[in-house]
Order: sequence, then structure tokens, then C-alpha cells
Amino acid sequence: MKTSLTSSLRQVLPAPGYLVLMLVALVSMELTWLIIDYMAGFGGPADKVLTARDNSILVLLSLYAVHRVFAFHPLTNTEYCDWLKITPWRRGLPLPLGPVYPRPIDALVVLVLAGLLADPRVPWDSESHRPSILVGILTAVLCHAVAVSIVTCLVEPKRLAYLALFLLGLSLQMSGWAPIASILVLAVGWAMALYGLSQSWELFPWEDTVHWGTRVKRKWMSMQAKNGGINNDQHSLDRVAPSDLGWPFNALSPWTPPPQTLIKERLLTTGLIGWWMHAFLFNFPNTEIVSGIGALLLGYGGIAIVIAKIVSYGGNHASPLSVVGRLRLFQWIVPGYDRIFLGPMVLMIIIPVFGLGGHWLNIPGHALIPLVTVAALSCYNLIGPDPTDWKLTCPARITHGKLPANNYQQLT
Repeated sequence: MKTSLTSSLRQVLPAPGYLVLMLVALVSMELTWLIIDYMAGFGGPADKVLTARDNSILVLLSLYAVHRVFAFHPLTNTEYCDWLKITPWRRGLPLPLGPVYPRPIDALVVLVLAGLLADPRVPWDSESHRPSILVGILTAVLCHAVAVSIVTCLVEPKRLAYLALFLLGLSLQMSGWAPIASILVLAVGWAMALYGLSQSWELFPWEDTVHWGTRVKRKWMSMQAKNGGINNDQHSLDRVAPSDLGWPFNALSPWTPPPQTLIKERLLTTGLIGWWMHAFLFNFPNTEIVSGIGALLLGYGGIAIVIAKIVSYGGNHASPLSVVGRLRLFQWIVPGYDRIFLGPMVLMIIIPVFGLGGHWLNIPGHALIPLVTVAALSCYNLIGPDPTDWKLTCPARITHGKLPANNYQQLT
């Protein structure tokens, strides 16, 4: 029994170095609490250390839940996924590195960490806003469901994953004013996320959507599933649509641009980001903290979005005319090249106008910050040319810089 428990813990826990770091952090906070309590008496400054300890436990629960998904899902580990593709593994068999689904040993780890929140030295008070054991458990469940949904969004079924993320955000938003309904919504969202994860295994091995044989393989797998899974193995799939043509055909084949996310998926992701920001900020009791978060996001976040928009077009495509050349030729604007600056200019106008206008209209921070974020990210996705199309058609000078893989075929 002891050997089985130890083996199960070794399979799901992070590396020993991270465990030592976690123990050092918890012991340091406990010693700090004891020293302050001994010097200043019970209560007062010592409670602040206890609050920091409780928040750290919630962070550890969140990190463990995310670790159980990203450390064990093949999609997040390229070498693991490539190796799994050449093995006889298929849906229904156990994963070699461990399951992504929660196991009984995970419940034990979560209960131990959440049990640290029940400190008998300090009586629980509803007005102190200290997290309880139930809050710790629900935090782990929420983070695990979110991580599973994010991974499923990268493959299929995307719609189910997006719906699960919306329900999970709704659960977080309702946690402050309807806790019972929030738990029910969380259970539905978690079940939906796990169901989407089980459906995603049917498309394994996941192929690049730009590959010509992806749709053929998926159609073949669907037909074989209806026939009882006959010849539904990797060798048969490679015979239907080989993923690698081999040398010299790969070098002679046309260059395929990297896959681009559909605009509707990007806008849907933008909406979910705004929704989660609202759900997170809605339960903040201190409006000054929300205002501070909004100022940081509108300031540094706006600058980061503008820079990211410019960087997305690459750094090795210089303007066909220098600043001096534009002035001497009286051609201050090169439309084919300068259109990449349209998006950043609009962003530099929208972010402060929306932010100051919402503040002037007394819009609450938990609604204003998500609205400005959604507006900025929508402009980022909609305004300006597509980076791939622009690099192939813009009047630019190719300068020294990092070229993408197989980019030499564009220059021949």
C-alpha cells in the first residue's frame, strides 16, 4: 500500500526541485508568522503574514492543477507527441507519462494543500475574507478545467472548449453573490471540459491544418470509426496521406506559410479574455485596486499591444525609401508599406479615448477595463494587412534578419 502510494505521488507531483522550493516558501512564512506573533502578540501584523500564506497556498493549488494538464498532455510536449505518434498508442489506452484526467491521488494532494488553510490558531471569520478549505478545492478544480479547455482549443472540438471557458468564467463571476449556483456552473463547465478532452483524442495524431492530407486523414478516421475502427492505425493513415514526402520532394515543393488562426477564432478569444477579466475584477471589494489594475493595463498594456502589432510584421522588411529619401522626393507616404502603421495609430487613439471616456462616464472598473481590452484586441486583429500577405506583396527592402523555415524558396 505504501509503495503504491509513493509510486502514484511520484507520477503526478512536479520535479523534486520545485517541491523543495514550495516547502522552503511555506516554512519561511510559518517562521515569520511565529516570530511576529511572539514579538508583537497574537493578531495585528501577524495576521498579514497568515493572509500571505493563505494566498500562497491558493497559488500552489492553481499551479498544481495546471501542472497536471500541461506536464502530461502530449500537445504541450513536442518530443513526447512525436514519439507517441510512432507507437501503437490509440484512444482508450493509458498514456505512458500518466493521465491528464484527475485521479484519486490528485484529490489527496489537493486535500492536503487545502487543509493548510484550516489554521486552528486563528478562528475563521467571514468578515476577514480568509479562504476556506472549500475555496482551495474549488480553485484547483477551476484551474484544472481552464487548463484542459485551453489545450482543447488548440485542437478540436473548439466550440465545446470555448463554451466551457465561458461557463467557467461565469462561475468565477457568480462566486461572490451566488456561491451555490457558482459551484453548479463550475461542475457543468468542468464536465464539459473533460468531455471535450475525451473527444480530442479521436483526432490523434493531431496534424498541421495546412497540410494537404489532414482533411483526408480525418475523413478516413471518421469512416473507419463507423466501421468499428478497422485499420485505424498510424501505418494505414500514412498510406492514405503521407505527412512527409521525403527528399528531394520536400525541398522542391511550394513553400507553405505558417498556419493562421481564423479571424472568428481570434475575435472569440478576445471576447473570452474580456469576459474573464470582468469575472476576475467583479469580486474585488476594493475599487482602488481595480483602478490601479486598470491604469497599469491601459498604460503598459497599451504600449505592449502597439509594439506587438508592429513587430508582427517582422523586422527584416525595411521601407523602400529612407526618411531622407522621402523628404527629398516629397513622397512622405508609401501606401503599400506604411499601411502597417494604420493599426498602431488607431490603437494609440482608441485606448486613451475609451479609457478616459469611460472614467468620465463613471463606468465601473470591472466593466470599463474589459471593454477597453476587447476594443484594443479587436483593432489589433481587424485593422491592418495580414502579416503573411503583406510580407509577400509589400514594396520593401529585405534586410538582415531571421527568416522563417524554407523562406529561401520565396526568394528563388
